[in-house]
Amino acid sequence: MNTKTIRKIICYSLALMLVLIMIRVKVLGMNYSALIYPWRLLKVLSASYYDLIYVAGLGALFMALAFLFRKHPRKLTFLSGTFIGLAVLHIFFGLANVEVIRMLGVPFNYQWMYYSDLLGNSEANKAIAENLSFYLFKEFVLLTLLLMAVGGVLIWLLGKLSQYDSLYRKILWGTAGFLLLFLIASRYFAGYLQIKYTKMAHPVIAFAESVVASWVHQPDLFTVSLPSDLEPFPVRQQLSLTENHAPNQDKVRNVIFFVLESVSSQYVSGYNDTLKATPVIERHLDQSMLFTDIYAHSPSTNNTLVSLLGSIYPMISFRSISAEYPQINWPILSTVLKKHHYRTGFFFASDSRFQKMDAFLENRQFDKIADYRSMPCTQDILATEYQFLDGVDEACMVDAFTDWLMENDTPQPFFATLWTMQTHYPYFNSGPEKDYGVNDPLFNRYLNALHHSDAMLGKVLDALKRQGLDESTLVVVVGDHGEAFLQHYQYGHASHIYEENIKVPLIFINPLLFKGERQAVIGGHIDISPTLLDILRLPVPAEWQGISLFHPNRANRAYFFSPWSDYLFGYRDAKYKVIFDATSFKTMVFDLNEDPGEWNDLSAQMPGYVALSQQRLAQWVQYHTSLLTERLSVPVTKVSHTQTTATP
Repeated sequence: MNTKTIRKIICYSLALMLVLIMIRVKVLGMNYSALIYPWRLLKVLSASYYDLIYVAGLGALFMALAFLFRKHPRKLTFLSGTFIGLAVLHIFFGLANVEVIRMLGVPFNYQWMYYSDLLGNSEANKAIAENLSFYLFKEFVLLTLLLMAVGGVLIWLLGKLSQYDSLYRKILWGTAGFLLLFLIASRYFAGYLQIKYTKMAHPVIAFAESVVASWVHQPDLFTVSLPSDLEPFPVRQQLSLTENHAPNQDKVRNVIFFVLESVSSQYVSGYNDTLKATPVIERHLDQSMLFTDIYAHSPSTNNTLVSLLGSIYPMISFRSISAEYPQINWPILSTVLKKHHYRTGFFFASDSRFQKMDAFLENRQFDKIADYRSMPCTQDILATEYQFLDGVDEACMVDAFTDWLMENDTPQPFFATLWTMQTHYPYFNSGPEKDYGVNDPLFNRYLNALHHSDAMLGKVLDALKRQGLDESTLVVVVGDHGEAFLQHYQYGHASHIYEENIKVPLIFINPLLFKGERQAVIGGHIDISPTLLDILRLPVPAEWQGISLFHPNRANRAYFFSPWSDYLFGYRDAKYKVIFDATSFKTMVFDLNEDPGEWNDLSAQMPGYVALSQQRLAQWVQYHTSLLTERLSVPVTKVSHTQTTATP
């Protein structure tokens, strides 16, 4: 038997293990110098458990193939070359995984691939690609050279030792035994050091697991039996919704939704007065009502579109209504207002084709729908290398809106949605960049983009005043979801449901209706359109799931979820915030009055409340899943730790 091929596979397996251990240092957020400190080295080696298991398994597979093809020299040559090629490819996967975890908080998975339109747009994968920099390429080259050098040296040493048959065999068996003991010990220490699985997972294994999980498993929330004495859900069905509770002024007839892309409330004046990135909002607070605790039901733009305009929870899935069922028979705000003779317009500074948002908006009785492709603009197109993240300066969106507004000089009321984009990753600034002193270049660029969006809101308000429409128009400023900047060691929005990911600003601006009030009510996107109709004294569609934020008997609770990393569910009530990870079956409870940063998990001290929270979440999930199943007339058959899928 020709042992050279097996010897080469063994040597390059050991070399690849060494390289992946070095990459794991980066995944843990350390420098290579950590390898010279015993305690840090122990943590790195423990976190490398799955890397070593994977490489050992891959090496064993190729050695078995080498034995099978032992009489075919050409196949053996191809086999060893393929193994080395795969080793190099795994170096790339490992380095890319460093950036993926930094941006998403988890290894890349099937759910993220779906969310990013099967690698067809920039919502997640383009953000990662942006970070695959020259520095990363340099590391890839250096680590590949290290792989080849270490593998070559080991082959030379084993070649020399092979002359001493007894010693050669002892070394091979000793190495195998050491690796086995090392794997057992590293698994133990990984648990002892409480290293999260996301920091240990091998990217190839993690992706394969997510594919399998997406079609096999389902969280218990979808099927668990509920006690008969649980409080009714939804509360809407037990309330009288014929009365009006909101402030009203007959002169107020027009409505503008000004949607701030990827903006958490904690970056906006009135919620946080230290950053000073939104001076226009700050100047108008004395003619506004600010809602203190409003949440996105899912940290995703296309889900917010459906919830905001249609007062319906998103599909509780990594899939979405806009992408899967854009023609769903469901009333949205534009169709309601059209019955009352409103002009309607939708203006999106980015690309409405993302997750078929454009298909959802079609046939919804908008007189005009415009995104960056149809807006005349003298400024350069933003981010032309990014599919579905192309956009225009928001000034062009405002110009398109004001042109549309002036096309009709009749007293016909209007409803318009203006959706910004420059605060979406990678954050597009207009003009010189101001230093906000935040010691994070990404966050500083984001705040500059937010300052520009705020200025565009000012441009809208100025246009209304010039046209004499400021008193007759209610301007609703709302975030579509939040954005994290390492508050919980994560960037972006869709990987978690902490406050920075899902708590959004909601400010109603009108000088006749409001004088600087703050409304301490808990709600979500589904409640905003019913609130608007309450102000306008118009009937709310019976199908809608939201309740006016002014209703005195509302449940004062908001539900939310995120399915693109771990499958996360949660809700906020008057005092507590619950986050349930259906992947690890762990519940966290935070007292936001005492712990607004969500660092002190009280779940161990509150077993009764944890049990109640499970029932409340299951009740919400089962109610909404049943409603959509009936509405879409399709069975919900494929669900998982990372999805619940309605299939035709």
